[in-house]
Amino acid sequence: MTTQYQPIGSYVFQSGKRAGKAIELLMFTDYDFLIWLLRKLDRESGSTKNTLHLHLEWLIQKGENRQTKMICPQCKKQPVKFFSVRYAGDLFSIGSSYTCCKKEECIEKVRAMAAGKWPELLPFRFSVMGNFRLKADKRRIGILFRRVFGLPNPLTREAAFEFFNSSPP
Repeated sequence: MTTQYQPIGSYVFQSGKRAGKAIELLMFTDYDFLIWLLRKLDRESGSTKNTLHLHLEWLIQKGENRQTKMICPQCKKQPVKFFSVRYAGDLFSIGSSYTCCKKEECIEKVRAMAAGKWPELLPFRFSVMGNFRLKADKRRIGILFRRVFGLPNPLTREAAFEFFNSSPP
């Protein structure tokens, strides 16, 4: 992936099913599509990459190491790093109260809240959205992400771009 590309604004689809939609907003609702599109562009582009291709590479990379704003509800000291997902068949439960920092005692508190069912702890990285199949589930994860990253609701294309354009990585 490239690190030389520096966008000046959000990338908005001009045509097709997603016409008028910014890819920064799609990170919260349709991450799988963006990964599919990036892989397709990787296969088809050869050594020449268009703006969409460069912007997608930049955005996917930026989505992996974002700093959360929400403080761990367990210790009330450090930013959250993980969220708990407890499965019951095809259903799962998540929520901002089931989040924690990286401290072992906080992780144990979240696991204890699972009431006997061992939860999966996932990091706040956009790539984890690929773990969920249903659009409704992905939407719930996107809402949780917006909350822990301190983003406005509703999220605008400008606010989403600023979020990804800020450091790190």
